[in-house]
Amino acid sequence: MRDRKRYRFSEWMKSGILPLVAFICVAAIVLHIGFGISWERLAAPSVAVLGIQLGALLAMFFAREYFLTRNDIRPGIAVSGVLSVANGGYL
Repeated sequence: MRDRKRYRFSEWMKSGILPLVAFICVAAIVLHIGFGISWERLAAPSVAVLGIQLGALLAMFFAREYFLTRNDIRPGIAVSGVLSVANGGYL
């Protein structure tokens, strides 16, 4: 069985924030250069997506801790479902 490393909260957030911010910045640059969308129109949706994803990252830390102590995956499934709905998907 794999070794289940326990992450501190700061390590967990550092490992997810940088790639997330980089991806959103690259996507905004591509939309601006490729489609000519103004920065003013890109700012609000970019911040909204960043907030949704950071909220999911935060919730997944606690869902993972819950899983490691109780071997119960239901909080992770709930977080995934809420993230899907927040991103415009359907349950």
